[in-house]
Amino acid sequence: MEVLHFLNQQWVDNWPGIKFMFVAYGIGLAIETLRPAETNQSSANIRFNFIHGFFFVLFNSIALSVVSGVGEPIREFLGGPYIQLQFYDSLLGEIGYTFCFILVFDFFYYWLHRLQHKSPWLWAQHKMHHSEKSLNITTHSRFHWLESSFWVFFISIPMGVLFELTPGKLGLIWSVYMLWGFFIHMNLKLSFGWFTGVIAGPQYHRIHHSDLIQHKDKNFSATLPLYDRLFGSYYGPEKNEYPTTGLFDGEDMNNLLVAWFSPFKDWYQQLRSLVKNEDTKVEEKTGDG
Repeated sequence: MEVLHFLNQQWVDNWPGIKFMFVAYGIGLAIETLRPAETNQSSANIRFNFIHGFFFVLFNSIALSVVSGVGEPIREFLGGPYIQLQFYDSLLGEIGYTFCFILVFDFFYYWLHRLQHKSPWLWAQHKMHHSEKSLNITTHSRFHWLESSFWVFFISIPMGVLFELTPGKLGLIWSVYMLWGFFIHMNLKLSFGWFTGVIAGPQYHRIHHSDLIQHKDKNFSATLPLYDRLFGSYYGPEKNEYPTTGLFDGEDMNNLLVAWFSPFKDWYQQLRSLVKNEDTKVEEKTGDG
């Protein structure tokens, strides 16, 4: 009964978010028809993202409920916050707090995101998002349901340990941040020109999703290209540069079972390979002896 109550509560808590997501999808898709970067996108891909997005919100919430129970004791054990940021209670103070939050969040996000592309273990979970061949606003929630759980350990806990975060302000900033996530995935032919080097937009992020080799491992930042510039992963797109998107090997993950269980399959294969390599090393040492 407790399990059923928990699942029912998850449904009640997340239904408003699901409705908001679908409304945002509808508005965004309508706007995209005005000036699309890619025409004639697959309606089947978009339908899949609607269905997947529904389950993503629910499964992601359940996973976060479990992970948060583990993450909070870790944060308390590490102590903090060690850095106190003081801002005046004014409009300028709010702007300063918001800018500092984005600056710090983007730093941790950048390195997690970059690691997701470099580590086979993390890529197994993240590649679902990059399997999108029809990049549009519905891609915003095209993640594996474990994605946010990784954010807890790589972003939320380090930020909470280092900095004092005000819950009220944090909620508002996070809402704006999520809306920006919808925006950068939109299928829009929209160039920011020289301003692309200052703030990420749909064209900037489309480069990151590109299936062209010259765009591999570029533009990891979600909001500020600052860290891409600092750490050598910046790619400034040309005015009319809007590449196709998807995985380099062309893998199609538009299947719910594949989308949900692909990371576990990859992790199993990687673990088997690791064990096999260790066994081979032992055999070689035994043979040498």
